[in-house]
Amino acid sequence: MSTILLPIKPKYAEMILNGEKDIEFRKSFPKQDVDKIVIYATAPISRIVGEVEVKEQVEERYRDAIICPYLCWFYKVGISEAELKKYYEWKEYVYYYVLGKVTKYDKSLSELGINYVPQNFVYLREK
Repeated sequence: MSTILLPIKPKYAEMILNGEKDIEFRKSFPKQDVDKIVIYATAPISRIVGEVEVKEQVEERYRDAIICPYLCWFYKVGISEAELKKYYEWKEYVYYYVLGKVTKYDKSLSELGINYVPQNFVYLREK
């Protein structure tokens, strides 16, 4: 299992930190299974704002996925069905993390030894 740093728009990062969102959608997954996500809130915040445990990684064929209302009924997805459909438009697969316990904090990228702004996930070494 791995820990990754994931850039997330501030609106959605805040929703995760406040328990208003417990699903994080992605267009793909890293090769290694993930058990923890360190949340990097993108500009204008540009800070690491916390971390969240990953309870489950789900990958489904788009045509077989019951994105909403199933997910919207059981989870706090944080986006509308229309936004989900647009996000996955023309994609063969749907990917999402089911999120668990959240820990809030405030750090810079340099405190984790990262000297660039990630465009996608970054694997982090456990210390």
